[in-house]
Amino acid sequence: MTFFQLSEGYRYNSDTLYLYDFISRSLRGNARGRVLDVGCGCGVLGLLLARDYSNLKLTSLDVQPINCEITAFNAKFNGVKSETINEDFTKYSNLISQGSEASLCDERRKHPRGPSKTTRPATRTKFSDSDFKFEYVISNPPFYDFGTPSPEPHVEISRSARHLPLRALVGGAASVLEPKGKFYFCYDARFLGEILAVLNEFKFKLTALRFVYPKEGADAKIAMFEARLNSKTPTKVHPPLVARIGGEYSEETRAIFAKAATESRDYNSNLNGEKSAEFTLAQAEPITQSAGFRDGESRAQGETSPRHEIKEKSNLNDNSNLNYPFKFDPTKCELCGGKCCTGESGYIWLTPDEISALAAATNTTASEFRALYTRKVGVRVSLKEKPHAQGFACVFFEDGKCSVYEARPAQCRSFPFWDYYANRVEELEKECIGVTRL
Repeated sequence: MTFFQLSEGYRYNSDTLYLYDFISRSLRGNARGRVLDVGCGCGVLGLLLARDYSNLKLTSLDVQPINCEITAFNAKFNGVKSETINEDFTKYSNLISQGSEASLCDERRKHPRGPSKTTRPATRTKFSDSDFKFEYVISNPPFYDFGTPSPEPHVEISRSARHLPLRALVGGAASVLEPKGKFYFCYDARFLGEILAVLNEFKFKLTALRFVYPKEGADAKIAMFEARLNSKTPTKVHPPLVARIGGEYSEETRAIFAKAATESRDYNSNLNGEKSAEFTLAQAEPITQSAGFRDGESRAQGETSPRHEIKEKSNLNDNSNLNYPFKFDPTKCELCGGKCCTGESGYIWLTPDEISALAAATNTTASEFRALYTRKVGVRVSLKEKPHAQGFACVFFEDGKCSVYEARPAQCRSFPFWDYYANRVEELEKECIGVTRL
């Protein structure tokens, strides 16, 4: 799935993907019912689960209007149904007993001016008591409660427990859940004692627990919880999840990232500093530099200055008639650590013949290879990415090198002679130590 998020501000991380996997282990294949994603951010957790479990009805809630806007956009872009509510969770849970109204994001109207210049509009909608009840509440909440507050409001609200204290989170979940409903969340493992006490206060029984360790020998940083109202089920303690072993992502971590199959794009709803305008999903198609479209034009409509820009770093064109102002020494490749395979998110486009070759190299059929290692982007096919210390990495980047090197696609073989770099030599020099200006 493609997730748009702010280029500057809080950005989702691996904690959300670990929690997604933890919840997936609990849900049955035919899981159904209403799900509330509290503090949804750009919508990753809830939308991944809604993608995998078609009988779940997702509602995503966030106090920040820009997050509500982005989540609604991500849902529509990925073809996932989701109701998005812009409200403080404490106030929202209190509305249940009052039978009052909540603020729903609505793409057809504009928000009143708020803390963000790129807010999406809301309408006010009445709800009955039953409309508030959910079978599941899920949350990767703000749980940092120490240190100096961030000067960036979006980051501060997204990270600090001051904006959603633990007791308010658990109490709110108890208010909106159906009897026997389940509450899934993650939190700082150091607060385990406080968490258990608060769960007990609101009549939750801890039914499953898993700790996440950043590396071998380190203390647990994150704990993931499954709690159920009025349950007598014994607690299942899962084996620990160790994120990195020997400095590399563990096999289980890589499997989680592969299952999630996420990619990130920058979300810019107001590129020109003007008042936000209506947009279409066609304007959010990947920007290309292929023949027929200038850099900065929409591939779908050919319109300049799209409101929602997706950065595409690497496209392969016929370079035979281009003069590049640099030369390349391939012997440097063994020294750089694979910078051309990691960093900012991008695309590696594949042809049918390249898919067949890569399928043979990975001992899979072409259809299996597509399902395991590729993603559709419009009408095109690209290799998947995975999280990396430098941002993202190609799905086949392992131990500092390409695991399918002999079968790598033409786009990789042609690096660094891409049209993108013809006039961006300074940027290329930072990425590739084998490049020398002419």
